[in-house]
Amino acid sequence: ITLRQTSSGGGSGLSSTAVAGALNVPSLDLIVAGVRTGAFGNTITSVTDTAGNTYTPLTAVTPASAFGPMQLFYAKNVTGNAALVVTANLGQAQTYSAIFVWDIAGADLTSPLDAQAVNYTVSVVSTISTVAFSTIAPDEIIVSMATDGAINDTFSATGSPLAIFDANFPAGAGNLYCGAQHLIVSSIQTSITQSMQQSGSGGMLIVAASFKAAAASGFVPQVGAFIVGP
Repeated sequence: ITLRQTSSGGGSGLSSTAVAGALNVPSLDLIVAGVRTGAFGNTITSVTDTAGNTYTPLTAVTPASAFGPMQLFYAKNVTGNAALVVTANLGQAQTYSAIFVWDIAGADLTSPLDAQAVNYTVSVVSTISTVAFSTIAPDEIIVSMATDGAINDTFSATGSPLAIFDANFPAGAGNLYCGAQHLIVSSIQTSITQSMQQSGSGGMLIVAASFKAAAASGFVPQVGAFIVGP
């Protein structure tokens, strides 16, 4: 299982959608989209794309105050497109929004999702971690996304196991930024967390999910005896 490419979008300016940049996505890939809205009480109604793939929503982080929700969605065994655009549809127009897309090759085609974990705090902090989670397969990819409530704060990976940081997004100044990262593991993980730190301090949100690799396939030679007749 490998990360093929990423894309992001959103930003400041009143809109009821957050749109990621186009990607050349092959068929059979897994697409994971992370979405946040900028206002408390708003909703993320759906995620769609230009190839008509179906996105399954995961558990949303919906703080009691101060933040809009943040949520992961995924589409398995996708129909590819040379210029595939992923769009998050919001319950109402927002001044701030964000979307990040991971295009993943080699994921299980029928049941890729393994674990998911979320967390948030409205306390003043500089680092946040998910609740602990475990994986069930040796080869998986874990993606995570974090944000805070301050304009222009940036993010980086921290903690153990340490993920590979993908991006601060959306691009441009004057945004409620998010951070995205991923981690590929080759062994079963037990009671791990994923963490991010911010450049400032304040309340934070984080969402994460792990996805399984496709099972190995192909010819398996059989061990046995060959009897040659006279």
